[in-house]
Amino acid sequence: MQKLLVLFSIFLMTNVFSQNINQFEENGKRHGRWEKKYEGTDKLRYQGQFNHGKESGVFKFYHKDAKGTHPSCIKKFDVTSDTVIVKYYSSKGIFLSEGKMKGKFRIGKWKSYERNTGVLVDVENYENGKLEGVKTSYYNDGKVLQTQEFKNDLLHGKKIMYAPNGKVSSEYAFVKGKSHGYFVEYDEGGNKKMTGKYEMNKPRGIWKYYTNGKLTKSVDYTLSNNPLKRKKKK
Repeated sequence: MQKLLVLFSIFLMTNVFSQNINQFEENGKRHGRWEKKYEGTDKLRYQGQFNHGKESGVFKFYHKDAKGTHPSCIKKFDVTSDTVIVKYYSSKGIFLSEGKMKGKFRIGKWKSYERNTGVLVDVENYENGKLEGVKTSYYNDGKVLQTQEFKNDLLHGKKIMYAPNGKVSSEYAFVKGKSHGYFVEYDEGGNKKMTGKYEMNKPRGIWKYYTNGKLTKSVDYTLSNNPLKRKKKK
């Protein structure tokens, strides 16, 4: 008898709980706790809380084919703001990236992490879902690997790469996603290894090559004496 009462109590609690989720207000707005599953499955798609039609607090989203039960994405909503704090995870629950979103677009600073070590990989900035400003990438030990300047989601400005010892290994210039301007590469000792110039991804002018800081070779890419054009004629 006691077992029956316990089972009946569990049934009532489950029934009451199920009736308290996925509710609408009289005006048709979602309110209270909501859960949604992938169509035709028992796989949870998301769970969270609505406040008079607007997401509020923590929402958890799940991969349809995830092997584990950890959410793939956790979003924190504030009913007084239109920005959302977002964190992404792998299907195994490993922290991957974090930042803010406005609607469907990334905004502001975003950080990405290496899935095996958890160390910081990239720090980048977004405006309306597009890369804008400086993106900094890192080695596993935290030293800077490279910095890149973006405008409207395209490389635009300087790109500087660093060797593991912290010295600059190369410097490039970009315009609207294409190499444009002078560039230089350095050897491990910080000496020039190669210098040249690009015009919208095409080599131009005199390119110089160095060994231990001494000039050893020059290639002329001027329009009137371009070795690339001579090769095509053969």
